Amino acid sequence: MVDTCLAIDIGGTSIKSGHVDASGSLVGEIRMTAVGDDPLGTVLGIAREARDTTRAIGVGSPGYLSADRTQVAYAVNLGWRDVDLVDRLQDATGRTVVLEGDANAAALAESRVGAGQGQSSVLVVTLGTGIGIGFTVQGQVFLGAQGFAGQAGHMPVHGESACCDCGRVGCWEISASTRGFERMLDGTPLEGHGAREALRRSALGDVDAQEAVQAWTASITAGLIPLICMLDPACIVIAGAVSESGSAFLPQLRERIAHASAGQVIGVYPARLGPAAGVIGAGLLAWDQVR
Repeated sequence: MVDTCLAIDIGGTSIKSGHVDASGSLVGEIRMTAVGDDPLGTVLGIAREARDTTRAIGVGSPGYLSADRTQVAYAVNLGWRDVDLVDRLQDATGRTVVLEGDANAAALAESRVGAGQGQSSVLVVTLGTGIGIGFTVQGQVFLGAQGFAGQAGHMPVHGESACCDCGRVGCWEISASTRGFERMLDGTPLEGHGAREALRRSALGDVDAQEAVQAWTASITAGLIPLICMLDPACIVIAGAVSESGSAFLPQLRERIAHASAGQVIGVYPARLGPAAGVIGAGLLAWDQVR
């Protein structure tokens, strides 16, 4: 049986896990496990089922991680504060454990074996209930001085004055997340419909949906342009569930970026790995540690 690394992608309501070989390919299916009332116990239970051929364990976690990547300092959806996740998993399994942020893990996967493969630098933007970004250079995640690079969803953008769940005012994700998009549907015939349905209707020519998509892509661009100016990525990969509906909004997004990015030529692509990106990225991080 081929050697693999066990990869665990922790979400707010479910945990995905699977085995990843040295090339970044999944070996078998991804397993979905409900978080339950004891997220740490659930993660430990998954880790204890590692195969005899498991070389190491990679974990992608939401929230803020410690600079040394041993603790989950704060993950609001999991109720975690200062959880020594690496030590707990290593003690439970006797294997090397590598911890990284979930958005960074997904970005690593898309840059190495996904839509950004072969590009020198890749900006991966995950559009969901919030916004997560990961930036890779030559296939390695850029973490910043203290490991906090990538919290762009909470940077202030011009023209946004609403209060964010984080307590700050004017955060990018207030309007550019899928929740922000759905708020744009309030007061229209699409009120109460989700982002995917609005994108579907936009692609079919629904005028109200198309107007909402135009406003949403403007909000996305308002945050992307500062990132493009600072990072000069070779390409941008749009991830998250809505990336599957890319034909409904990516052409507009590409046009807005081309207009606002001062002549920079930047490819904008939908993510290729879908919901498997976090698992594959966590597995690749584990392989980086042991090979």
